[in-house]
Amino acid sequence: MAKQEEKKKVEMFDLGAFDSVTLSNKGVWITILHPLTGEETTTRFLMLGPDSDAYVAWQDEQSKKSQEFLVQSLAQRKGKGGKKPADLELASNVDLLCELIQGWENAYWNGEELTFNKDNAKKIFTNNVVVRQQLLRDIEDRERFFTGTSKSSPTA
Repeated sequence: MAKQEEKKKVEMFDLGAFDSVTLSNKGVWITILHPLTGEETTTRFLMLGPDSDAYVAWQDEQSKKSQEFLVQSLAQRKGKGGKKPADLELASNVDLLCELIQGWENAYWNGEELTFNKDNAKKIFTNNVVVRQQLLRDIEDRERFFTGTSKSSPTA
């Protein structure tokens, strides 16, 4: 009888406790790792997350652009101009990061501290593959956007 009662016990799993939308919309700080040592640098980016309103709106816009992407890719394959798929993907990734960036700390370009603005963000995300790839990877890591996890580093 006791074993049957144990089987009937079900651990409560509170779905409401898993809110990634709040921190996705508020943003979290993502520290850039040194590309050779893997150690944390002093450069940090404040990024919105994958469940933010901005990310969802960007995805909707990308869905609309998917037809253009196909046309450009086919034209490129047929040698009739068009943009290379890699160029289209780069532009899409840069666009996403520019939509999600909310600020930065200690961002320098060739020794000069960069003022936070969309033009400088585009410059970084277009020309620095290390930063671009780290941020793309880290914003897709939803664990960063749940309150109280070891990976979350909220704005407060």
